[in-house]
Amino acid sequence: MRLVVIAALLLMPLPSQAESFRDCATCPEMTNIPAGTYSMGAPDSDPDHSDAERPRHSVSIATPFALGTTEVTVADYAAFFAETGYSGGDSCWTDNGMSWDRRPGQGWQSPGFPQAPDHPVTCVNTADADAYIRWLSRKTGHAYRLPTEAEWEYAARAGTTTRFPYGDRPDANLRLWQWRGG
Repeated sequence: MRLVVIAALLLMPLPSQAESFRDCATCPEMTNIPAGTYSMGAPDSDPDHSDAERPRHSVSIATPFALGTTEVTVADYAAFFAETGYSGGDSCWTDNGMSWDRRPGQGWQSPGFPQAPDHPVTCVNTADADAYIRWLSRKTGHAYRLPTEAEWEYAARAGTTTRFPYGDRPDANLRLWQWRGG
């Protein structure tokens, strides 16, 4: 599939000690995430939990890290493309509501729907994400990589203990997206 999120979106307010930075003018904005511990997985009382979310367990993030403040944007990926000429594939897997269809002629530059420079880049696969990360690492001299599931959830939760990083209701994320003008 060509719908890989390259960096995480932090939906919750950042801790007051958080510091944002860019390693270069065309690099994505990053946010420092402190070390800490959180509970990962669904509690037994969650009526909608799956076996993959159990057992609930404590996860320690021993080392502070930096994470993309948002997903990699179209503008971020365009800077990579401008410097390297890397274009990725010539098709995009698209969800039509019933199945996934391969759509020739679509890619990150023309995914089949309107996008602005600050929207998340779409129609990229893991090879594209790896190429982007290698470029960032070479460009900055810092080791970039995709976050682990535990790192992403820890950062997205930003200290919350609710059922989801965005609250206890499954539809709260939709309301947040609608409120932000999505």
